[in-house]
Amino acid sequence: MKQYVVLIRHGGTKSGVEGRYVGTLDEPLLDCAKEEITNKANRGVYPRAEMVFTSAQQRCRETARLIYPMIPSIVVDKLGALDVGAYTGRRYHEIAGDEGFAHWADNRQLLPLGQGEPPHLFYTRCMLAFQDIVREAVSKGVKTAAVITHKMVIVSLIQRFCIPRSPYKNWAVPYGNGYLLQYDTILKVARMKEVF
Repeated sequence: MKQYVVLIRHGGTKSGVEGRYVGTLDEPLLDCAKEEITNKANRGVYPRAEMVFTSAQQRCRETARLIYPMIPSIVVDKLGALDVGAYTGRRYHEIAGDEGFAHWADNRQLLPLGQGEPPHLFYTRCMLAFQDIVREAVSKGVKTAAVITHKMVIVSLIQRFCIPRSPYKNWAVPYGNGYLLQYDTILKVARMKEVF
């Protein structure tokens, strides 16, 4: 059975556009981000959806309301941003010389950034969130579900489920943009159908 899933990154926040590691900071959208997303929604850039799932963080909930104002969002805690621990709110150039950062950069698949969330736990919760969302959508007879979440969550889902496989660096997800996936519920793989 085929299930469509729209993955959308939230709009820009103050810390995000300043190049900071936002992580678990709960910031609102910038006014200019709200305007940009509203304009794109009015132009029909975003695929239609029958159900909307979102991270609990304010920037995601606001983005969901702007894109899908008539559909109540279902908050999924497992869609939360990657916890970057001590690096939360800091810019790359502030931590690039840090010994802990250099050690993490050499072992990023194994070590948590800034003593935050371990990568294996992050990837597991993202995968479980996706599977829960697909199961919920299928049980309700929904053909297309939208997921408004964070860049690293989207990238981890694409790396895990999309074929053909592609390295992390190939998946840019600018603020307010995303992907439409066609997910095969039997084979448990997805194919990219649209980039927006």
